[in-house]
Amino acid sequence: MTTTRPRQGRPRHSQPSEPGTSARAQILDAAGELFVERGIAATSTRMIAERVGVRQASLYYHFATKDDILAELLDTSVRPSLEMVEQIQALVPARTSAAAALYAVAVMDVRTLSSTPYNIGTLYLLPEVRA
Repeated sequence: MTTTRPRQGRPRHSQPSEPGTSARAQILDAAGELFVERGIAATSTRMIAERVGVRQASLYYHFATKDDILAELLDTSVRPSLEMVEQIQALVPARTSAAAALYAVAVMDVRTLSSTPYNIGTLYLLPEVRA
């Protein structure tokens, strides 16, 4: 008979909103929502931790700073489009028209932006990101 050991670490303040999701993904989701709702400067790591239901110190296990969280959010929203552009650039001279290439990039951008419950695209309009 095998017994499962309890997970190491402190218990959460509250149950995870999506039990199958990793703590890192939950932190990114909570941060994205708060950044869009309140702005980056008005969002603290304490607020992010509270939204996830973990202690602030636990958040720092996954991300060293709030800027690291923002960088990963921006990276995950931009990287798929950049990879698609690189693939298209390799195909355009050979087999793809410019209109088809533009359409593929637009579809990838829409898919990426619609994959989150908040509009991550608005992060690019915030002054902290523009700087």
